[in-house]
Amino acid sequence: PSEQNTYADIEAAYKCLQDTYGAKEEDVILYGQSVGSGPTLDLATRLPRLRAVVLHSPIMSGLRVMYPVKRSYWFDIYK
Repeated sequence: PSEQNTYADIEAAYKCLQDTYGAKEEDVILYGQSVGSGPTLDLATRLPRLRAVVLHSPIMSGLRVMYPVKRSYWFDIYK
């Protein structure tokens, strides 16, 4: 597992919805939970006609999930 793989996975899932099931962008509701909220929002920024985005318990910081830090840093991908 890697950060890049999470982005590739969500892209593949969205492409499958389009290519296999014929889903239109305006009919899609993205759902991201916890760590999945980062890739979900990343994809959503590139799809302006989405029906909605649902974030269930999104994380504020990847580092805060793994370590007891109180600050968010510029390099934290999920800040």
